[in-house]
Amino acid sequence: MSSRASVSRANVSRDFGSRSLEILSLASNPLTTIPLALNALSQSLQSLNLYQINITILKNTGLNHFTNLTFISLSHSNLERIEDCAFCNFRNLKSVSFYYSNRLSYIHENAFGGVTNENPIQLEKFDIEHCNISTLSEKLLNWKNITSIDIRNNRLSCNCSMAWLINDYNASTPLYVNNLKWFGIYKNYLKCYNPPELRNEYLYKLSGDFCLNETVEEEENVLQVCGESDEENGSLCSCEKENLKCNSLENTNIEISENKTVEIKSFQIIHGNISHLNLVN
Repeated sequence: MSSRASVSRANVSRDFGSRSLEILSLASNPLTTIPLALNALSQSLQSLNLYQINITILKNTGLNHFTNLTFISLSHSNLERIEDCAFCNFRNLKSVSFYYSNRLSYIHENAFGGVTNENPIQLEKFDIEHCNISTLSEKLLNWKNITSIDIRNNRLSCNCSMAWLINDYNASTPLYVNNLKWFGIYKNYLKCYNPPELRNEYLYKLSGDFCLNETVEEEENVLQVCGESDEENGSLCSCEKENLKCNSLENTNIEISENKTVEIKSFQIIHGNISHLNLVN
């Protein structure tokens, strides 16, 4: 028989009173980390509901290996980033849900151990509907074995980092796109949000030889800012008075418009994935 529990405060006691607990809900609590008290349940817990909590950055922070945990929900949360190996200690996970965590803009390619673990997590369901994800790494998960992938309503960037998915539409034997389903296949409805010249273009229409050379990639990753057409960049960059602020950028060439409306004195990149940055004025 499974046990159920819910708490009404963030200060969770280390003694849950039952180490046979299988289902735990901490939904709608002001938690900013996953409590280490859960280590007491590492052999029994099967389902963990962290719906609508205040964690912003999810890391691997000393939790034990949870041998029976198969489901985690961080839906409707304040989550912004999922860091390296955040889920590596949950090796039997089958389903994760982040839907409507609309601040979530970054998932490290090794978040599920797909890069470093010899036996990475084999998910069956992956849900990031209505988040703020622009790109997903091919290395993140064993995508071909996931029976339900929901990435709808994200501002997808159609650049070279997404070529693995885009070109799969046109493959003789698709590995991934037929798993883009949630109560029905939606693969032909996915659209690009960036770059601006491809906005609202369907992914399947780009498929085939998309992004096969470096020249295309360089052309795609130029972002013009601080001009009259700033709205075309969506929420990526904004100029406010003398400040240029960008969110969740991948490796990108930032080009300040010749027709800039302000003199830039402050530049800030928040939650980016930048290893090289070129400023062209």
